[in-house]
Amino acid sequence: MPAIAVELQDVGVRRLDHQTGEPTDLLVDISWRIRSGERWIVMGPNGAGKSTLLDLVAATTHPTSGRLAVLGEEIGAVNLQVLRQRVGHVPADAADTWREHPMSVADVVRTGWRSTIAPVGPLMTEAAEARVDAVLAMIGLLPVANRRFSLLSRGERQRTQIARAILNNPALIVLDEPAVGLDLAGREHLLATLDAMAAAAPSRAGVMVTHHLEEIPASATHALFLVKGRVVVSGPIPDVLTADTLDRVFDIRVTVERRDGRLSATGTTVIHSAG
Repeated sequence: MPAIAVELQDVGVRRLDHQTGEPTDLLVDISWRIRSGERWIVMGPNGAGKSTLLDLVAATTHPTSGRLAVLGEEIGAVNLQVLRQRVGHVPADAADTWREHPMSVADVVRTGWRSTIAPVGPLMTEAAEARVDAVLAMIGLLPVANRRFSLLSRGERQRTQIARAILNNPALIVLDEPAVGLDLAGREHLLATLDAMAAAAPSRAGVMVTHHLEEIPASATHALFLVKGRVVVSGPIPDVLTADTLDRVFDIRVTVERRDGRLSATGTTVIHSAG
């Protein structure tokens, strides 16, 4: 595992706007390093470029300009299909893939072994099957391992996707809004899962997008804030996740509270629209 898991140098992403036909800059001059064992939170207003940035980190797309290296491999000079097998990626709509499929929870997790969405059948070794059981147990899904995936609660489906993503013990995990739509119990189960994962694999790097301070696990170490495709501030959470930063990024005045490693925002006052 390289000491630097992900490195972006002056990275930009430009895409054609299908409505206007004009090129649009989604990310501009992004320079960022994610080291082994760091677990980053990415925040910013809607349309700031958060999901685009996660696609780069997960090696699912190329930058338009600049340099991007993931797990020591230069994007543009590496087989992305092979590289992605070392990255556990859970996009926001991942659970929709198996929503109507008759696969069980354990079968969905098994697809992570070969990084495919198709059923893989029996795994080749007893050690591989033991790994499936171990991951399900760690994430608290062993009691529902044989249940049909489509019958799970939203929170259980999210945790199944995370179990699938870490089956191969990836060096990097990338999560796009994993807590969206969860009720209080589902959110707390998810955050406990993320903290357990961090304890079990302390050298693994991680990146997670969220919109809410209450969805940040206690095991998160760093935060990066985007506005209009540009990094506004980044660094260790105690230094950068402050009321002043939220004021600057979201145009709101709040009090940031920390308790037992968890954060919350109270007393919100909107200054003007963040756009």
